[in-house]
Amino acid sequence: MKTNLTPFRFLRSIGVRISATCWLVTLLTLALYVTVNLPQQKKDLLDALKSKAQGVSSSLQDVTAGAAMSEDYSTVVDHCVQVLKGDDAIEYLVITRTDGFSVIVDRNGWRTETLGEFWRPPTRGVIAEITYVPLIGKRVFRYARPFDYSAIHWGWVNVGLSTAAYDQSVARVHERSAILAILAASLSLLVSFGQARRPQSVDSGIGSQAEFGAIGKVMLAWSWAWGEGEALRGPTPSGAGRDRSRRLARHISPSRFKLSAKTRSQIRR
Repeated sequence: MKTNLTPFRFLRSIGVRISATCWLVTLLTLALYVTVNLPQQKKDLLDALKSKAQGVSSSLQDVTAGAAMSEDYSTVVDHCVQVLKGDDAIEYLVITRTDGFSVIVDRNGWRTETLGEFWRPPTRGVIAEITYVPLIGKRVFRYARPFDYSAIHWGWVNVGLSTAAYDQSVARVHERSAILAILAASLSLLVSFGQARRPQSVDSGIGSQAEFGAIGKVMLAWSWAWGEGEALRGPTPSGAGRDRSRRLARHISPSRFKLSAKTRSQIRR
């Protein structure tokens, strides 16, 4: 038997409240997953860029060591040109001395210039970040590493990597995460809504307050007839009064009240 609930009463029902709570828990779990997972995946992508730039800078340091001693940078230029030809992801290679003199190799060729503190920071330490580099006019992954030769702070090795692959990977991560979140939230909402409506459409055997009243009358009559009335209404009739109550109970049938078929079956048991 289906109960006829108005939309307002349906929304206030306990089933809807429980389902809404479960759905909110699902949304909070998804939000927590996205909040924790996305930054970690971006960090992993940055670590991959840093590892690649570190490998390139290490090869440059070996070549720069010889140039630092002889001050002949032709070997450094040749090596940098070959490195750029072999990897399209490298935007520039810059070798900078502490006085600012720099050997610059990029996609437009090579040249020497005196550069500022951006290429020779006052604090000696590894710099790995995504930033805009005015020298080439684009956003790149900048890796700067101090170079020491014979215990002398000789200068810096600068490597610039393209962020095109990084940006594409981050966009794919965001896209997959959004699709997963939408699918999970939609599925959770459908399941929760289905569970909220299920108790309203299943015949539990007692569908209304009228049935509660009718069942009470039937059980009271039977209790008088079979000696159980003392617990309900006081002393049980004896003798002729009890016989009349039994005869009365035999004429009382659940079918005379407005009960569902399932409820009448349960009462007869």
